Amino acid sequence: MLLIAFIPHLWLLLIATVIFGLAHGTVLTRIMTSVASLAPLEHRGAFMSINGVVLRLGQTIGSPLMKENMSPQKAWLSPNYKVLRAL
Repeated sequence: MLLIAFIPHLWLLLIATVIFGLAHGTVLTRIMTSVASLAPLEHRGAFMSINGVVLRLGQTIGSPLMKENMSPQKAWLSPNYKVLRAL
């Protein structure tokens, strides 16, 4: 995620996003399968709900953190800042 600011072309960003999405979907499925198979049957629902909470918490906290890192005060970090902001 930190390297997005340094991608020189928009089509490279698209390719990287597709690869990341495929990998993320594969890993998420594997994690949920592992949690379901390792958790005791009587506590499986609790384990799955905690897993969901942790994932959503990361998504909720990650968005404001990325917004803060892409603020105009830090525009010097990226040569493509104006392109990224237009997206």
